Amino acid sequence: VHLVDRNMLLLESLGIESSTKEGPVLYSESQDILAVKEMLGEYTRPIWVLNVGNASPSRYHGELIYTRGWGEKNIRCLAERVLQQMDVELCLLGGPDEQHYREVLVDLCTQPHVHEFIGRLSIGQSVALAQLAELVIGVDTGMQHIADAVGTYTVSIFGPTNPKTHGAYSSKAVFVQHLVECQYCYTREDYYTCKDRRCLQEITVDDVLETITSVTNGISKNYR
Repeated sequence: VHLVDRNMLLLESLGIESSTKEGPVLYSESQDILAVKEMLGEYTRPIWVLNVGNASPSRYHGELIYTRGWGEKNIRCLAERVLQQMDVELCLLGGPDEQHYREVLVDLCTQPHVHEFIGRLSIGQSVALAQLAELVIGVDTGMQHIADAVGTYTVSIFGPTNPKTHGAYSSKAVFVQHLVECQYCYTREDYYTCKDRRCLQEITVDDVLETITSVTNGISKNYR
């Protein structure tokens, strides 16, 4: 049962009923929208956001472990392929902990139609960027939920966590997975101790691009 549905059931058990069944909704502040538009400058292509991080680490016996990370090489390769194949403005987004990605992606950051916002935006401005975007791509992070909550399409890469319970809560949220026999270990100790994380590492860039293409074809048919 999705966490949103669990919360709704909890409210119902307290006698609080809702007339609608909706996921979380966010709205950007006008000043944040204006600030992000100014940083973007003039553009005519759709805005896509790539969240470059490996998600927040989990602490296990004093060690920080990136349990949901897809890896720097995959993120870089995906950015390269998007720039080669898609006619979009690509925004690279990350928080203060992802600032080392500037070095990983340094040559891409100077290319036309690339906007590097790694560690440069406030939370409110990040929400605004997600709202301006046509598509937000990333691993299982809070920014994917934020993008969904402002009404933007998302493609999220999931491994040890289950999108049916922890994914963004709308029909605009699409998930990429590689199913293995030990899937969804986030309730077990091997969520922290797994050495190969096949559920994530066997997801290819082609898998993600194929999913992105199917999503954007739907956007093009219905909205552009």
